[in-house]
Amino acid sequence: DTLGASARAVPLLEVDVRDEAAVKKLVGQAKVILNFAGTPYYDKALPVVAACAQAGRCYIDITGEVPLMRLSADRYDARARETGALIIHACGYDSVPFDLG
Repeated sequence: DTLGASARAVPLLEVDVRDEAAVKKLVGQAKVILNFAGTPYYDKALPVVAACAQAGRCYIDITGEVPLMRLSADRYDARARETGALIIHACGYDSVPFDLG
């Protein structure tokens, strides 16, 4: 157990992204969503991105899937800007070439 007490106090919330109502409810409970459930992200991330953009919540994932990033920007960038949501893809592993990481 290497986590400090403050890290253990942060709740871990899980949701089935195929359940739109559950995704919206979960997003409404958070300020930031960290999404590490992918491979591929293409079919799992967009419902969460949509809910975050609509609710003004921040979204971060580690995907390196360019088609997902393009579709996410095309569909949800304008709404995210209106609500103040930050949508951040490629924050980590998949976006860093192995020889640089």
